[in-house]
Amino acid sequence: MMADIQRILCPHGRLIVLADMGNEPDEMQQMIHMIMCSNEFDVEGLIPVTGKFLRPEQKNPYRRVLHPELFHQIIDAYAKVLPNLRIHAQGWPEPDYLRSIVKTGQTEYGMKGVGEGKSSPGSELIIQAAMKPDPRPLWIVINAGSNTLAQALFDFRRTHSPAETAALIKKLRVFENGAQDNAGAWICSQFPEIHWIRSNYQTYAYGGPGARDSQGRPICPGPNSWLPYPATPEGQHRWAEQHIMRDHGPLGAIFPYRSFKKHGKEHLAFIEGGGTTPWLGLVNRGLFDQDHPWWGGWSGRFTREKVKNPWSRHRDIREEEQQYT
Repeated sequence: MMADIQRILCPHGRLIVLADMGNEPDEMQQMIHMIMCSNEFDVEGLIPVTGKFLRPEQKNPYRRVLHPELFHQIIDAYAKVLPNLRIHAQGWPEPDYLRSIVKTGQTEYGMKGVGEGKSSPGSELIIQAAMKPDPRPLWIVINAGSNTLAQALFDFRRTHSPAETAALIKKLRVFENGAQDNAGAWICSQFPEIHWIRSNYQTYAYGGPGARDSQGRPICPGPNSWLPYPATPEGQHRWAEQHIMRDHGPLGAIFPYRSFKKHGKEHLAFIEGGGTTPWLGLVNRGLFDQDHPWWGGWSGRFTREKVKNPWSRHRDIREEEQQYT
């Protein structure tokens, strides 16, 4: 009851983001969007982590390591526009504070990166945030792999009583976006009472032109929010150029094109935006409530009953997850 009253009196949510920065341009796009909404919630951690597409085994050397510098690049641009933002609204975090909560997560991939002696600055930050005497729940967005959270829970359980561990688990609200390693399955098997949203397909909610099935048919055309430009990747980016990238200040200037090399040439892809939905519910609270995801809101609507073993859509991860049932 007291926690419910506190959320009414202090409606800002608490947010930690785990993201595979540097995997591809959409992470930068989403985090620029997030920082522009950061007066609407209390950001308590920005943690670069590994994931299916960013891990030591990748062929591309850039995708073998974590990239905290990308968070700092966003924060540096944010610092330049902050005076203008404060003319229009209150509650913006200080840049130095944001820099202080950029902490690297596990450098290895999946559960092989979790264990005794493998604590990381990111896993330690999660523990510190969860232990604060703050009655509000801690909304943890995982836009990559979950093993940094797994390490935090592994460490906490080793040094605390079952009752203390249960109390900490009760404070967490996890939104795992895309199921990008096997650590989420481990966490849910070890801590079955945890509040855990696994979203396998909502990451494609913005769909966009270019998302097609094996028959070449559009999977989801996405919202045509880029009108009057055509519903193509090029049209989307022309919209972004006009409304975000050009003549919209330092933050807009670092908003990247989402492009990939194919046959030696750069090709534009649709602006995916999937990592936006997990934190967006904290912006327009309305009906949205962290304890009632079945009510719906800007972070989606989910079932009231827990679903057992909603496997990852990635076959290799799905096969690894099954050992934790």
